[in-house]
Amino acid sequence: MRGEGLPEVLDGAAAPAQWERLRPEKMVVQAQGPGLLVVGEHFDPGWRASIDGRPARVAEADLAALGVVLPASARPSSCASFRWGASGIALALVAAVVLAGAGIARRRWARVA
Repeated sequence: MRGEGLPEVLDGAAAPAQWERLRPEKMVVQAQGPGLLVVGEHFDPGWRASIDGRPARVAEADLAALGVVLPASARPSSCASFRWGASGIALALVAAVVLAGAGIARRRWARVA
């Protein structure tokens, strides 16, 4: 369960959480700390998180999921918000343009050949 940015050992116990997807790029989780909140969403460095309105570090947990440490100061029903950052969206748009360009070039090349 160790990912870059996560401590080796965390105190806390398993607790239920309420998860809601607001949009494809945004979700909110109500969870109780302290501990590690693991969200069943594929980790990507473009994800950003905040806990009760304060920025929190997102790390890779369980080899591929989103993880964020809920501090001991977190309220019993802390709100962790995740959003995919602008850099991730920009990267996805660039990839889409490159793929579209490659598809157009391939069709033109097929007509010439």
